[in-house]
Amino acid sequence: MKPHFKSVVSLSLLLTAFLVSACSGPVGGGSGSGSGSGSGAGPFTIGGTVTGLTGTGLILQDNGGDNLAVTGNTAFTFKTAIANGQPYNVAVFASPTAPVQTCTVSGGQGTARANVTTVVITCSTGTVSIGGQVVSLLGTGLTLQDNGGDNLTVPVAGPFTFKTALPLGSAYAVTVSVQPSSPAQTCTVTNGSGTANANVGNIQITCSTGTLSIGGTLTGLAKSGSGIVLQDNGGDNLTLKANGSFTFPTLVPSGGAYKVTILTQPSGPNQTCMVSNGTGTANANVVNVQVVCPAITHTIGGTVVGLAGTNSGMVLQDNLGDNLTISSNGPFQFQHPHR
Repeated sequence: MKPHFKSVVSLSLLLTAFLVSACSGPVGGGSGSGSGSGSGAGPFTIGGTVTGLTGTGLILQDNGGDNLAVTGNTAFTFKTAIANGQPYNVAVFASPTAPVQTCTVSGGQGTARANVTTVVITCSTGTVSIGGQVVSLLGTGLTLQDNGGDNLTVPVAGPFTFKTALPLGSAYAVTVSVQPSSPAQTCTVTNGSGTANANVGNIQITCSTGTLSIGGTLTGLAKSGSGIVLQDNGGDNLTLKANGSFTFPTLVPSGGAYKVTILTQPSGPNQTCMVSNGTGTANANVVNVQVVCPAITHTIGGTVVGLAGTNSGMVLQDNLGDNLTISSNGPFQFQHPHR
């Protein structure tokens, strides 16, 4: 081949290669980022494992929804996937029962950058404590009870906890078994009963040194009389003119002494009244003081004059009864008086 012809052919080949390269882009160029499902693309599933589950009814949630019922110790995955870069928040929506258990979440929050399989739900059947606060306690001897047993003596105001823990999910009922004394107080319970699904610390025992009333019943007082005047503790005069219940106007402190006496006996007609159950210590309202006034009676009698017979004497009657034999002149009186 002639040298000139070879040069023309070489030049033509070079021009062809250049044109092909210009039309198809740079030699060796990539195809872009793509849209595959590898890490960083999403959406991603959220899941993990459950351990220690023995009860039934466990329900998990992700981001406040997407409820998932779990029935055993196994891996779990929520149905709804999470977009790349979005948060997830796994929580226990319903705790298991039969037996009651407490389930805790570990690794339950984060941002979805890949499929999540590391959330751990741990369930346990444990015990819980029962307690609370005692306020305004001044006396001594306050004793609390839980469920009719497990007595706890509380010496001072402040927090308390019963010694015996309860199984998780058990019922509790706290009451006052013995009220405090010296001074006497009345303690009441708030938030004392419920179901212990966690440690209970909101029970409140409130003690107060209150006041109590003193009273009772009056019987036998004559309607036409002047009435009777009673006293409590040497004062607090109370005038009564009719039978029935009575209450002194002045209250006494809880645990305080009371002493009911008669200041003025009834007159017109005269009566001598007596008090029973009149003294004691008021640990509650007193209603059993008894004031009894004896019935008014009148004697029936007179004088016999001019009696001369000596046989068996003379027999008198009152109201066709109450026979009275008279054997001599002089005064007489029937044995049975009249009211």
